[in-house]
Amino acid sequence: IILSLKAKKLSPKEIAEHIYETINHSFSEDYIRDKINKMIDGMDKPTPQEMPSGVIAHDEQFVTIKGVQMMRIAAVDANNSNVYYDNLQSDRKEETIAQACEKIKENIKELLAVVIDGHVASRNAYSKTFRGILIQYCLFHFAMNVREAYKEEVGYGRGNSCIPLNNLIGFFSIMNIFFDHDREIVALRNLQKELNEHIARVNAAKYSSIEKQKYIEDYKEKYDFKARQYLHEVRKARRRTKGIKLVLRTEEQAQQLLQKAKIENVFPKKVQKQINRLEKNWENFTHCLRNNKIPPTSNKVEQYYGTTLNWVEKNNIQSEKQFYDEQKLFL
Repeated sequence: IILSLKAKKLSPKEIAEHIYETINHSFSEDYIRDKINKMIDGMDKPTPQEMPSGVIAHDEQFVTIKGVQMMRIAAVDANNSNVYYDNLQSDRKEETIAQACEKIKENIKELLAVVIDGHVASRNAYSKTFRGILIQYCLFHFAMNVREAYKEEVGYGRGNSCIPLNNLIGFFSIMNIFFDHDREIVALRNLQKELNEHIARVNAAKYSSIEKQKYIEDYKEKYDFKARQYLHEVRKARRRTKGIKLVLRTEEQAQQLLQKAKIENVFPKKVQKQINRLEKNWENFTHCLRNNKIPPTSNKVEQYYGTTLNWVEKNNIQSEKQFYDEQKLFL
């Protein structure tokens, strides 16, 4: 009972209260804390229990221990609950990740593919350790890179997080290459059409140039806000259990939509760099379109991170021992 409650992240005080309320046994917080430490010290780190699927998701996470930033490197099975590697390291250089790959190899003799964020060190380490492996670049990380490029070039507001309506259309044209975002593009283009009509009326009116500019900026701000509201509602709908689901494209569709996006949009320079990277590494971005055992993102390991250490916890670990003790319970 104590271990089960500790794994659910209850404090010694909460565990003591729960035991008293449910089975009428009274224990002190110190007793619970001491019991937990002794049980964890006597545990071995659990090993993978299911048959490996041959595809893993790999990622890295920054963890702070007493003000010192460390790298948490993890690899989980993309198609079941196996965790093959989860350790703290001082960096994520190729040699470090290669050592992780050798440990992973102890549990997986044959590996078909790995999903990574596109980091060169990870790609090289896996390619050298597992000959002939397919390297899938995470499409979620690609989307993040494109969004960051837009924010740096055209973003405004706090953290440059607001992207103008006309640029949002370009952003979703890129996202539409791999996942069906037709719904968003149609809605955003309708908003852009309305905005253009307002701008045309203002320009045709007998206002001074200063007044026209002010009215146009007001309309742009209003429609940027409408676009953000709409996209917020779409994201909420996707989070629901039976909400809108993103549909993965076929490779042929992806190729056609890439060319269409390039014809229909003018992209900022930093965004164009991301598109060039996509074209240069097309095979690495599209293994998931040719083999449904390979997921398009490394979200599986991101979810593992989220359920083991939340944002507050990962920045308040007091020692490496505490991390590994908690890890035994997570696993």
